[in-house]
Amino acid sequence: LKSGGALVLQTLGGSIETLADGGEVIAAGHLLLKAAGAASDLKLGAALSNLAGHTSLEAGRDLVQGADVTASAAGKTLELVAGRDLVMAAGSVTQSRDGHLLLSAGGDVTITTLSAGAGSVSVTAGGSLIDGDSDANGAAVADITAAGLILQAGAGIGSAANHLETSVATLAANAGALFISERDGLVVDRVAVQVNRVGADASVTATDVSAEDLSASAAGAVVLEVAAGDLTIQAGTASTAGVVVGSGALRLQAQGGALTLHAGVLSQGGSVSLLAAGALTQAAGAAVSTTGAGTIDLESGAAISMAPGATIEAGSGNVRVLAGTTLQLGAITTAGAVSLGASSIADAGSGGTDSVNVTAEALRLVTRGSAAGAGSAANALEIRVNQLAADVQGEGLFLSESDAVRIGTLGAIGVNRVGSDGVTLTATTDGALGQLKSGGALVLQTLGGSIET
Repeated sequence: LKSGGALVLQTLGGSIETLADGGEVIAAGHLLLKAAGAASDLKLGAALSNLAGHTSLEAGRDLVQGADVTASAAGKTLELVAGRDLVMAAGSVTQSRDGHLLLSAGGDVTITTLSAGAGSVSVTAGGSLIDGDSDANGAAVADITAAGLILQAGAGIGSAANHLETSVATLAANAGALFISERDGLVVDRVAVQVNRVGADASVTATDVSAEDLSASAAGAVVLEVAAGDLTIQAGTASTAGVVVGSGALRLQAQGGALTLHAGVLSQGGSVSLLAAGALTQAAGAAVSTTGAGTIDLESGAAISMAPGATIEAGSGNVRVLAGTTLQLGAITTAGAVSLGASSIADAGSGGTDSVNVTAEALRLVTRGSAAGAGSAANALEIRVNQLAADVQGEGLFLSESDAVRIGTLGAIGVNRVGSDGVTLTATTDGALGQLKSGGALVLQTLGGSIET
């Protein structure tokens, strides 16, 4: 089926099928294939190519793509819509030359390879968004390559056993659960996608989709891993959280770069793991929080920097913060225990005028550095804890306690390290520690309570 200009084929109540033998569709203008009717399918057994225009493919029931779909002219868009399921068969590719792609289905969407170049992609599924490749096969080529990406699903995006693999610059994703592995640097932010929907007269109408942030509902997990480059969390709307999870687990990991939080990361009872090979930076107002017994686990291979005003808050769960080099503290609050480890630990705020750095039942504090220790003579760490143990090397230990404190042996303090499957919670524990020890000066003063050893 070939046209030197526009090509429109629609049924009023039946299916359209192109055969692998002789069924290729080629147009050099706007292209519409539409199988109307609740029981009508669009089945593409042969390649479909548009050399010059925008393309819309629509099925009242299922859209099954068994061959490549291509828009080869620069900036031309592709739209694929199914009333029930949209399925890309193994090996099939949907690609544009820097034009936006939009895929939407009332049921499940199964994808193999989507490529938009400098364009952006939006995929919406009323059910699940399924990676049609296995992780082993899909690792060679990303499932989705684009500048920006919107993923929305009523159920899951990817799965614990088979993450959706992406190579995009900006991401917004909302679903029942999220499992995404990104190849390069990534920013979570607002994304907008516009395609040109082709009508029955071959005219086009702009169709817009926008979304922001990462979110999972109910008990769904969020797992986002970036293999190389940095991971940055922005708020799509100012003063809102960038990541919101229900009671499911949360894992954000920059495996080869830095993790920067410019917006909040909020969980409603699940455990949280924020991991970076490089620096981990938390801006003012970018709260990290969970409720109930959920734990919070921050670990960096380099520095961890909480800006003045940055907060980490758990309900009754423990909080563990481990930096490969220096740790700059904002405010950490929990009814459980806190464990801090770094080469040195400093207060992000001005001495005596900022909020309490650690409010908890117990505090374990360890530094391993030859320079600074924990706090300083000019700016002690402010704490409000019942139990305390510390082993500090370097220049010294300087603490200001709000009320009474007891110094003695603390039991091991552990958090749940969230696994890549979003289900496995591995106990990550800092061992028991007794005494209050400093390799330099040691100053502990209370503002209104007793000290007991």
